[in-house]
Order: sequence, then structure tokens, then C-alpha cells
Amino acid sequence: MLGVAQKIVPLPDGASGLALEGDALRVLGVDQATAQAYLDQVRAAWAEIVREAAMAELYRRATAAFRAIREELAEAEEAEALGVPPPRGRSSQELQALLDAGRTAFKQVYDAVSAAKSVAEINTALEAARKQGLTWLVPEDWQAYPEECPWEVAGG
Repeated sequence: MLGVAQKIVPLPDGASGLALEGDALRVLGVDQATAQAYLDQVRAAWAEIVREAAMAELYRRATAAFRAIREELAEAEEAEALGVPPPRGRSSQELQALLDAGRTAFKQVYDAVSAAKSVAEINTALEAARKQGLTWLVPEDWQAYPEECPWEVAGG
């Protein structure tokens, strides 16, 4: 999430990067007061940072799942054109329906996260997706995002 934080809250002048050591944020190349001011800005933007990170992860997982289904669909269509059973056992019609349903589900979850006004609402949308069985989007081992930025400024 450091990359997302840096994208949303640009580094202060003179900073050369960020490092997270446990829950301690180190703003490289600046003094302690500047690092604290930066962290205060990150805390203020925390919901936006979480939203961006969650949406990127949803998109990454969905595109990977859709890619796999499209590959299987292409194999099924080729097999059906040759008059043989699809190699993985699912027809092109089944796979197309699965792809369509997946796109609809992804869009609903993505839109819910996008519209969320707080980290709690983001977590609620993701938990609802997981409970609906959309573990290809939100895995079983998913952990809710902290509602407030858990980071502290790293010492000296």
C-alpha cells in the first residue's frame, strides 16, 4: 500500500522514498517533523488509499480469472468446431455464461468499493462479496483493512 499512498499523497520535497518497517513508516531523506507531516497527510487520505488499493486488487484478481476463462472458452470453441468434447468438460455456452456472470459480479463489487465513503464500507462490500462465494475476487483468507492508518513515524 506504500505505492498507493505515495500516488495519492506525493512525497514531500527532498524525500527519496518510503519504507515500512513493521508499522513504522520511514520517509527517506527528510527530517522527523517532515516525516510526521507526511504521515498526517496519509492518515487524512487513508480511506482513499484503501479504496485505491482494494480496487486495484479486485481488478488484478478479476482480470486473471477472466483470462483463464477466456482461454478455456477458446479451447472449448475449438473442440466444438472439431466436433469433439471440450478438453476441460465445460461447453462454450457454459463458459460464456460464467464469464458474463463474473463480469456482472465484478462490476457490482468494484462499484460498491468505489462508492464507499469509509474504510468500514469498503470492508463491508468486500466481506459481502466473500460471503456470496466470490472468492475469486475476495479470497477466503482476506483480512479487513484497518479503519485508520496503523502506521507511526519511524524513529530517527
